[in-house]
Amino acid sequence: MGMGLDDVEGAETHGKWWPVGASVPVYREAIERAKNVTGRRDGDQEDATDDEDMDFVLPDYPKKARAQGFSTTAQVAIFAALMSANDYEHGYQQYTNLKLKKDEQLEIARVLVQCVGSEAQYNEYYALVGRQACANSRVRFALQDRLWRMFRGLGESLFGEEVEDEETVDGERMKGERRASNVARFYASLVADGALSINNLKPLELPEVNRWTSLFVEGFMVSLLQKCKGKGLEEDANVERVFGPARELPSLAAGTHWFLRKKLCKSKLVGARRLDRVREKAQAAVQAVAMDG
Repeated sequence: MGMGLDDVEGAETHGKWWPVGASVPVYREAIERAKNVTGRRDGDQEDATDDEDMDFVLPDYPKKARAQGFSTTAQVAIFAALMSANDYEHGYQQYTNLKLKKDEQLEIARVLVQCVGSEAQYNEYYALVGRQACANSRVRFALQDRLWRMFRGLGESLFGEEVEDEETVDGERMKGERRASNVARFYASLVADGALSINNLKPLELPEVNRWTSLFVEGFMVSLLQKCKGKGLEEDANVERVFGPARELPSLAAGTHWFLRKKLCKSKLVGARRLDRVREKAQAAVQAVAMDG
């Protein structure tokens, strides 16, 4: 549950935060401690005392964070906050308790996407944390930017911008089926919950995307449809809420209609065959501006 010996020994000073209903622990000196670890990344010095000092805030996490490609102080601290939490509310609270600078707060987008993609099986925890983090409009934009960087890394030409080295690395990672599926479900969950919008796909010409991007969008759409499923009017409302905003962008609406009609009807993804009814409703939601063909 993220509790260490230091918590028990320091109970008189910092309070017994672990009982149900107690306050969430503040990461004491989290950033400074993270700096100590990341600062030693390229050095030869091994300091057991410093490692022990990290046990409360980052027990065993700096090494794991670096293995995930996290190198900045903020990234390591956010990773530790999320990984040591009891649940998603606790994780988000620990993230806010880090008291990061405004720009550093945006690093949560990278941490969430990287971590959810690395899980052996999809874990909704990251989307639940992400949903709360999206209360900050700048975090919403950062998650959108992370998605677009991923598309560029997969080989899509967006807004005429050249691919950066980091995007190329991220793109290669996304060519793994498990990672692509996890990240697609993560973004679909955020869209279904209203934290993000389907309009985040607006840079893509869906009928023209390459194989890798198509596989990602297929998983994304299947997950969206699964989350829209319901009974009667509830399902209708879900479909309109999730797919309706695409009508604001005729090109995206047309591309979405094409993708649902041409690609998803042939999808071999688990559960796709049981989505015909809700898929047809989604097609109707964007039908007004759908392309011919």
